[in-house]
Amino acid sequence: MKQTKILLYASYALLLICLILLGIFLAVLWLGEDYVGIFSFLLDPLKDNFGDMMTGTIGILLSFASTLFLFITFKEQRNQFKLSEKSQKIVSFEETFFNIMSLLSDVRRTTIESLKNHKVLSIEGYYYNFVNYAHSLSKSSVAQKYFEDLSTENPLDSVIEAARNEIGLYYKEYVDSTEGNIGYFFRYIFNTVKFVKEQDGNIIKKQRYINLLQSQLSDEELALLFYDAISPYGKNKKGEYVFYEMLEASEMLENISERVLIDSSHAKFYPLTKFKFLSRRELAEVIERRLKIVF
Repeated sequence: MKQTKILLYASYALLLICLILLGIFLAVLWLGEDYVGIFSFLLDPLKDNFGDMMTGTIGILLSFASTLFLFITFKEQRNQFKLSEKSQKIVSFEETFFNIMSLLSDVRRTTIESLKNHKVLSIEGYYYNFVNYAHSLSKSSVAQKYFEDLSTENPLDSVIEAARNEIGLYYKEYVDSTEGNIGYFFRYIFNTVKFVKEQDGNIIKKQRYINLLQSQLSDEELALLFYDAISPYGKNKKGEYVFYEMLEASEMLENISERVLIDSSHAKFYPLTKFKFLSRRELAEVIERRLKIVF
């Protein structure tokens, strides 16, 4: 934009110079006879070579100015084409995204119907059953020391990892022992986040759409994503925690309420997420860790 303005000003300056020169030439021709003493050195050359003067000076300047205008026009047309192409891509993406969002309620309803067949009335109920299950195991678990250390101010990375793996195993055990298919719900959210992630960040403001998706989920649904992603069910075929990494990078879970988690210390399982209940010091540390994160 700045370069275009400079070229435009240069074109106008050339046109102005042309007008000034033309005015001078005409003034010399019209007034030269009356002011021979002043214009004698210009009058004869202008009379004899007026055409050459016009093409050799003003003509060249006008040609150069015209070239600049053509270049500016071409550049603006190119920018308009890019903007049009960008708009089309945004429209295409939003059409698909909002179609996905419109189907989310159907996916939730199908999931709840599956749970009701096994005497669980809601996704929230499914989650709190897991919370009770995890509490009952943690009291007698050999990993209880990890959970105690996790609650300290600066636990070791090894402690965080061990506690995270243990909770992930609790979740797997709970799911394996509970009838009712809720995996469909997680796969739908996973593919929605993945769809947003794969967009061009120069065209699509990805965080805006992640926030829209997040706003459609309850705290309990977000908490289920929280624990599902760190469990063996969150791994892909290569054993990688792809869903966990996407949730971290997108900050999909940042609005989870502290009261919903099994324990608030579990926020340490997601060191790149700016949870709303973090202290100022903890939040500053997360922001620093996120400096090189790109979603």
